Amino acid sequence: TEPAEIHIFSDASPKAYGCVRKVTDGTISSSSIVDKCRLAPLKKLSLARLELMGILGSARLAEYLQKTFPWITSDHIFFWRNSQITLHWINGDPLRWKEFVRNRVREIQEKTNQDHWNYCRGKTNPADKLTRGLSIHVLVQDDVWWHGPDWLTSQNLSFNNSSGSEINERDIADELTKSYVPVMTVTEHYRTDFIDNLLSIINDYTKFIRIISYVFKFAANCSFPESNKFGPVKADERVRAENSLIRMVQEGKFQEEIKDLKRGKGVFNKSKLSSLNVFIDENGILKVGGR
Repeated sequence: TEPAEIHIFSDASPKAYGCVRKVTDGTISSSSIVDKCRLAPLKKLSLARLELMGILGSARLAEYLQKTFPWITSDHIFFWRNSQITLHWINGDPLRWKEFVRNRVREIQEKTNQDHWNYCRGKTNPADKLTRGLSIHVLVQDDVWWHGPDWLTSQNLSFNNSSGSEINERDIADELTKSYVPVMTVTEHYRTDFIDNLLSIINDYTKFIRIISYVFKFAANCSFPESNKFGPVKADERVRAENSLIRMVQEGKFQEEIKDLKRGKGVFNKSKLSSLNVFIDENGILKVGGR
């Protein structure tokens, strides 16, 4: 038989946040093993922060289950939530965010496998019942609460590792730390000379990205000594380096177009990009949506 899988759902509302754990046994059944709910703190928090608290609760319980039951491994624990903003937070560099979000994102990344975080619609999230509150008469008949969504027991269960591409940068601007941005600005201000000089002595792309990643490590350690970013380059650091390289090259070639797009204007008629549906994504990269 297939090994059992633990699926942890989390959600939040202005009143409460919590998480629900379901176990599937590789057949066609699932059952609840533990549920946890907490009232929202008296100090008012944004809904996104409350959702992050629910996710942190999921991460801590997953760690507890692994310590208590040695046969449960991280390979068989999967997480579900219906918040795109929090996924954007936990998949990025913690140093981007203000202290509240930064500290919790760090802990979540330390305790869980980031590839196992998935997106589900609110109606199929059993943790939604915890945070909204239901009468006992409604709850006893709620199949999603007792057994999870129908797709959880599907033989062809698909995991939606959403990248947070639907996030508007304005939605996360309130949580960006002010001291993070100048590091990027100074680094990219001299992009042309820096990239050209580096390319003149390095013709190996992998090595090039690794060097850029170490430059970012050094910059992070200078700005945030407590971060202690040492050791080999991690996957998210490589992605950040590649995104920065793409931005540097694009700004060198399409500087005016990017300025206009950031101001909410369209691309000017004489631009080579005028016939394309160009836009700037959440990483600041120029992309084409179609003709």
